[in-house]
Amino acid sequence: LKKYTDMVSKGEDFPLSKFGSRHSAASEAVGYGKSLMLFHMARRAVGDEDFLAALSLFDRENRFTRAAFADIATAFTDETGGDWGPFVEEWVARKGAPELKIHEARVEEGAPGEAPWRVMVHLRQIQEEEPFPITVPVAVTLEGREDPIWVEAGSCGRDCVVEVPCPARPVRVDVDPVFDVMRRLDALEVPPALSTVFGAEDPLFVLPAAASNEEMALWRQLATDWARPADPRCLLDSVIEALPDTPAWVLGWGNRFGAEIAGRVAEQGVAVETEKVQLVGDTLSPSDHSLVLVARAKGNPAAALGWVAAAPAEAVPGLGRKLPHYTRYSYLAFRGSEPENVAKGMWQPLRSPMVRNLTDGEMPALV
Repeated sequence: LKKYTDMVSKGEDFPLSKFGSRHSAASEAVGYGKSLMLFHMARRAVGDEDFLAALSLFDRENRFTRAAFADIATAFTDETGGDWGPFVEEWVARKGAPELKIHEARVEEGAPGEAPWRVMVHLRQIQEEEPFPITVPVAVTLEGREDPIWVEAGSCGRDCVVEVPCPARPVRVDVDPVFDVMRRLDALEVPPALSTVFGAEDPLFVLPAAASNEEMALWRQLATDWARPADPRCLLDSVIEALPDTPAWVLGWGNRFGAEIAGRVAEQGVAVETEKVQLVGDTLSPSDHSLVLVARAKGNPAAALGWVAAAPAEAVPGLGRKLPHYTRYSYLAFRGSEPENVAKGMWQPLRSPMVRNLTDGEMPALV
């Protein structure tokens, strides 16, 4: 979902029915990612046993022939009941995906009994296109209870209201917390990653003015390779006063804006010092390691900036080749001139708009 959100702009989107093969990050996100989510939503709707039975039926009836998504819909209809044609048609013939938001979430104290509380959650699809057929999982965390209550907001159109009876005081509500629904994600739902920068149009490349001629040439070549087929937009760190609120690559250990990128992710367990780098539990030496950090733009949470620092400088060409294959990650570390990956991971999302605190106090964690 993050790759689809980051890589598929409206101009690059197309219906799943038009997918033939992967030729770009956007086509991969539609052809692989969207079809994966179509099957995942179908599996959640019917359960594992019926899902496998329907696919087995599809195999038996279509083996050694050319088949289409419509044949998958027929197999699900015949095996599980109900008409699966409209659901599959919507997700295959249309481009785009829903954008979901919590329009309202409120707690109502009801009459005494088994469920003296209830939570009302009003969901809305906010994309310009017509609504998509979705079933949305909702989790409500209760005071004093270890396990949350899970419900399904079914047949959601443009607006959908789900009512959750609660035997104890509700303290937190999460909408689609484990990302079961094919949709465009809000920027704050998931952490920024390399895909956020690679998927952006015309990012700025901020070059380190203090670099040697040899290192500068390597960074310029990386910028050229990553910007193709366009020309890279490059500026020295010495000629700009502040980082932009638009996508950018900050290049080099000696870049004067590197420390600012590190500071923006300090709450994730990152600290960059002259002699060492603390990276989410790992301690690295900047003298013989390459580092990649991704942080949000200050005034635009949908945009991100990536700091790519290389030691030795000979690692730059290898980073240029390898990083486009590590797009899901928020941070990476490499060793040597090859370079060899030694650490990778994603930041923890901290302020998701798909989560609501239903108390006046500190919000408990979702277990």
